[in-house]
This record gives sequence, C-alpha cells and structure tokens, in this order.
Amino acid sequence: MKDHFDFDSAPLKADTTPTFEVLDINLIGTSYTTLLAMNAFRRNPAEVTDSLLVLTSSGAGLYPTGVQPFYAAAKHGVIGLARSTAGRFRTGRIRICALVPGLVPTPIMPKEIIERTDKSIVTPVSHIVTAVNDMLHNRRNGTVCEASVDQLFFRDPPDFPDEAQRKVILEVCDSMEDDFKRVRQTNTGHG
Repeated sequence: MKDHFDFDSAPLKADTTPTFEVLDINLIGTSYTTLLAMNAFRRNPAEVTDSLLVLTSSGAGLYPTGVQPFYAAAKHGVIGLARSTAGRFRTGRIRICALVPGLVPTPIMPKEIIERTDKSIVTPVSHIVTAVNDMLHNRRNGTVCEASVDQLFFRDPPDFPDEAQRKVILEVCDSMEDDFKRVRQTNTGHG
C-alpha cells in the first residue's frame, strides 16, 4: 500500500479526488476497531477484570517518514488514539496500548524488502509477542511500546512546554466532555 498522491509532481486538481486509502485502512479502520473493542469490553461479565486492546502503529508513527507522509500521519494518529482513549479508562478494567514494531518479516511486508535488508535490523515476530506479553502482564495502559530487534522502548508523550499548555490539556480539555455532549444533543435535537 502506498500513498497515492505524488507530492513532487502531481498537481491536485479540483476535479480529481486523491485516494486516501492508506488513511482509511490505518487510522479510520483502527478507530472502528477501537470503538468495537470498547463496546465489547464494556459488556464483559464482572468477573472479567482486565481487557487489553493493542493498536499497531509503526516507526512512521514516531519519526518523520517522507516516503509515505499519509501513512505516517495515520500511524501518528494511532498513537494519539491509544494514549487518549487509555486516559478515559482509569479503573484498570479496560486498557489500551500502542505497539510500534520494528521491521518485522510478515506476509504483509514485500519479501524483496526483507531479502535486501541487513538481518541485524530485522525484528523477529517472537519479539513482538514479548512486547504484547509485557503490556499484558505489567498491566500497562496508555503505553507506547517500540519493539526493535531485541529491545523494548517505552515512549512517553513529550513534556509540556509550559504550565499553560499543561493546564489546557489536563484541566481544560478534561472539563470539556459535558460541554461537547450538550452541543451534540442540541445539534441533533436530542436534548
């Protein structure tokens, strides 16, 4: 799958709609999966005390990736979705994390790429299992785990640049939920 817009030479024309398949699959599809999982997790019987959803991002979700900017945008979005959704579930019964795998030899990866790549930088599937087991057994929530070759790196969000931005995100945004619900109800006539 590739980004379908050539940033270098293809002008965007009013009568041509660019293809955003990469966003639809990697961000919109992941968003649907998240909603379905949260719905299913909430219906679990009381004796199910732990549900974990692991969303797959990519190194392109952490680092600039000029060759596939829409893919990178989608994978950055997956990390934001995991971190932000995790913050809504503070009881520990429902958890959500993001996985950032290195280059893993799976059927989705063209074999030509795997064949020409230095084997010392390839991450085995077994290490991805190690990363998921770590999230599961250490009861991580909101964690972004980068699994590269044979190491796990836990990526925190950036520090707030100042007290004002910290308050906007942690205090003002948290208090907006009821306001947004009222606006939605007013706009849909359900209030």
